Parts: sequence; structure tokens; C-alpha cells
Amino acid sequence: MGAGRIGGLGVFGRNNLVYVDGMGSACLLHAYATDAPLAGDPDAGLQLLRECRHCSLCDRACPTSCIGGSQFIIDAGRCLTLS
Repeated sequence: MGAGRIGGLGVFGRNNLVYVDGMGSACLLHAYATDAPLAGDPDAGLQLLRECRHCSLCDRACPTSCIGGSQFIIDAGRCLTLS
């Protein structure tokens, strides 16, 4: 479980999908509430997938430009899947 991983599981791609080692983006995450102490640093910053750091394929392929630029999170209001 590396620093910057979402819940210790995976990292964000530029398209805002979570990529889990060995599974890619084909994963289903569930949330559970607990009062148990958790290991690791919950305040560690989010980390972008290494392969996405210098790539702009998603940015250029997005027809509504909701991915890209200097923003980390996509502009979901412009995303075709929400239309």
C-alpha cells in the first residue's frame, strides 16, 4: 500500500478512474464504516498513475474537453455519460 493511493488500493488515472495493481480499472469498490484504528497516513495526497503523468491521449480524445488541462478532477458536468 503506497502513499497517495486511494484507500491504499489504487491510483487515479487522468480520466478519473481508479487503477488497482493487477486489476486495472475493472474493480468494484465498497465502503465500510469502522471505528478501528487504520494504518497509514489518511492525509497522504492523491497520486496520478505513473503512465498518465506525461500522457494526454484521454485529454485529446475527450469530445467535450472535460478531461485535461491543469485540472486533476474531470469536469463531470461536461461529461457525455451524464447527459
